[in-house]
Amino acid sequence: MAGPARKYRRRQDATVNRGSIGTMKTVAEATKLGCRDAVKGRKNAHQDAAHGHTAAYRQGYRICDTIYHSGRALNRDDTHVMQKLHLESEVQFTPLGGVHRKRRRRR
Repeated sequence: MAGPARKYRRRQDATVNRGSIGTMKTVAEATKLGCRDAVKGRKNAHQDAAHGHTAAYRQGYRICDTIYHSGRALNRDDTHVMQKLHLESEVQFTPLGGVHRKRRRRR
């Protein structure tokens, strides 16, 4: 008997891995967009550029956040998606310009 988390995971995998050629292109774009947003430190799965593929966006965000910030090992499914879409190169070549935080000076 599968619990709700497994059902959600299967539904998410079906969203990312299935569909027509045009849909697959937008799913890959949404996944890469989530990856770039993870590197920049902002998260919005419902933006227009994600084309309504929130599950793919969140999966890309989760994978790249793990690669970029925590450095933990990925599970088998995430490793497959990372290699298939070349998300590691997205992490390396994402420009960080435009996001600058001001430092407080101590007195």
